Amino acid sequence: MLPLPLNRRGRAQQSYTHQQLRGLEDLEKLCDHTITTFEAEIKAFNDKDKIQISISKKE
Repeated sequence: MLPLPLNRRGRAQQSYTHQQLRGLEDLEKLCDHTITTFEAEIKAFNDKDKIQISISKKE
C-alpha cells in the first residue's frame, strides 16, 4: 500500500484526492507500457542473437 501524501502542514492526508488517483493511474499505465516495451526489445535482441549464432554454426 502506498503511503498517504502529505498536506501543506506536513501531515499525512486521510486519503488521496481524485486528481492524485488519476496521476497514480497514469503512472501505472506508463510503467506497464515501459515494461512491455522493454520485454519486447529483450525478446527481439535474443531472437537476433539466436539467428547470428545459427548462421555462424553453419559457416
